Amino acid sequence: SDVAFNQVVAESTSSGGEIVFGDLPNGHYFLKIRAKDQYGIAGYDAIHPFIVRARPFAPDLTSPPSNSVVRESQPELIWQQVVDAHRYVVQLSKDIDFKQIIEAQQTDKTMIKLHYSLEAGEYYWRVASVRQNQEGPFANTGQFTYKPTPPIPDMSQLKVKVMQNRVYVDTLPSPIGLTYEVHLDNDRNHQKDVWVGKRLPAQFSFLLKEYGKQTLYIHYLDSDDVIGPPAVYEFYAYPQ
Repeated sequence: SDVAFNQVVAESTSSGGEIVFGDLPNGHYFLKIRAKDQYGIAGYDAIHPFIVRARPFAPDLTSPPSNSVVRESQPELIWQQVVDAHRYVVQLSKDIDFKQIIEAQQTDKTMIKLHYSLEAGEYYWRVASVRQNQEGPFANTGQFTYKPTPPIPDMSQLKVKVMQNRVYVDTLPSPIGLTYEVHLDNDRNHQKDVWVGKRLPAQFSFLLKEYGKQTLYIHYLDSDDVIGPPAVYEFYAYPQ
């Protein structure tokens, strides 16, 4: 830990190009390396100064799992406890280099809930431990994608016709990345899902199996097969 090497804290040999020293306290160090040939004859010393700032250690990130998809606009960020940490610094960014930090918090807990609602897209987060006034490094980076749950469909232009025991549905085109999923219940006979259609376009039709009061549940469906809340439409059908 001194340039004269009067306080040697670790020694090691290696036949490769890498040497590992574990569990060094924070501080200033000097690394002295010399090469030896096959006869044990050593060359000149090379000395390299460096600084260790690894403590307190960064926690392992728990949730959201890395590379996962999050559906909640204000998700919880959760990590594991570090024994000697008094509090934590949390950063959330839109880029992996953390040049676009959109939220930063400090807490003595092992989780936070975001203050602001996210926009759809990719996000990166990291946590550093703080012991007294000493902040450790950001060692781990988590990544997740926020993808909102599909909204309730707009039924302002919905048209439903029954002709020759067939139901014809015409509505607005779904937004980009979404299709329709439709469930039909027959209220008269208390039957659920009499007909189900998935990945439907804005215009579709199906054969009517039962008469009387009918209820359509019209959902948006995304590419991950996540279904949103339904728009509900009731109509009556009679034998023709």
